[in-house]
Amino acid sequence: MKRIVVIGSGGSGKTSLSNRLAAKLELPVYYLDSVFWGPNWKPVERSEYLDEVTRIVNTDSWVIDGNYSSSFDLRFLKADTIIFLDRSPLLCLFRVIGRRIKYAGHTRPSMTDGNNERLTWAFVSYVLGYRITRRPSILKRLELIDHARVEVLRSNSD
Repeated sequence: MKRIVVIGSGGSGKTSLSNRLAAKLELPVYYLDSVFWGPNWKPVERSEYLDEVTRIVNTDSWVIDGNYSSSFDLRFLKADTIIFLDRSPLLCLFRVIGRRIKYAGHTRPSMTDGNNERLTWAFVSYVLGYRITRRPSILKRLELIDHARVEVLRSNSD
């Protein structure tokens, strides 16, 4: 495992797993939140975002943490391992709220500097609806992957 993609709902544990994998396998870790978001929670230009993801996936090894379906094809094509954290929406929401409390008034390490942790209704809706709105299409895409190992993890023990 030298090129690992970790995807899943907000609060599913992507960053925690990505950090553990990167440390254990001695790989660099990249957080798409810090690639996608510029200062003051403004998304960077789409072309800038895709150029940076392309640069990252063309390096020898990495763990990439994040959803951002606009770059799935770029990442999935180069990955040797894809991990989908398929966790309960309530667990994810609980973790998102905990993260908001932990980083209140601060920027979490996986985020662009100055983008302090926040919790919006739109994000809460995204997390709670992830299984209905995003999960089916992700699972269909993962079924088509034949060049990489695909793992769907539904629990911590998985």
